[in-house]
Amino acid sequence: MSVEDTQRKRAAAQHLADAAAVRTAPGAKRQRPMAGTFPQVSLLPREMLQGGRRRRIRRRLVAAVVVVAVVVAAGIAGSAAMAVGAAGDLAARTRQQTLLQQQLLRYQAVQRIDSHLALDRSAARVGSSTAIDWDARIDLITAGLPAGFAITAVMTDAATPVTDYAQGVTPLDRPRAAMVAVTARATSLAQLPAWISSVTSLPDVADASPVVSSVDGGKYTVVLTVHLTTKAYITPLTSGSAK
Repeated sequence: MSVEDTQRKRAAAQHLADAAAVRTAPGAKRQRPMAGTFPQVSLLPREMLQGGRRRRIRRRLVAAVVVVAVVVAAGIAGSAAMAVGAAGDLAARTRQQTLLQQQLLRYQAVQRIDSHLALDRSAARVGSSTAIDWDARIDLITAGLPAGFAITAVMTDAATPVTDYAQGVTPLDRPRAAMVAVTARATSLAQLPAWISSVTSLPDVADASPVVSSVDGGKYTVVLTVHLTTKAYITPLTSGSAK
């Protein structure tokens, strides 16, 4: 028999002796055996019981460390997978950008032509921003010409894309953009106010003022000066686009 076996037996015997002393001590209550169970006595030494508990604690700690390691490894694997996916997406976007740049280089000439056309359209729009259909305006002005009036001259004047038209000198004058002066011979001035009223009722007329002079033979020369507003423009320039 080895020394260790002898020591274990001595420790078990001492343990039994201690338990018996506790049971036989004065005032100690005897424990009644539980019904349906067998009396059990542990013959293992206290050191072995404590060693078993330590081993169980160690096993639990090792299991916890293993679980943490698995979770960390899973996180690292997920991060690596996301990094690989992001790298692939970045590479695809880079290829797409390179392809778009190549296509832009192929159509650079078309872009230059389009830019020139846009510049030409802008220039044409600005150049025609003060254009007026004079024939239509004169026809509207002379539509109410009274009987006995004979037109002898028509003169026009208007603003240009780089020059504004001269405005009135009084605050009551409406903004002016162009002018039509109609000269007519008349034998009577009775219908002149009606003509002026019909002219000033036109939507693109700012004002109309006559100048009357008499000539030999009881006849009159009437010069009706009609100022037009920007509504008379064919393609008015507003906000950079023609309307």
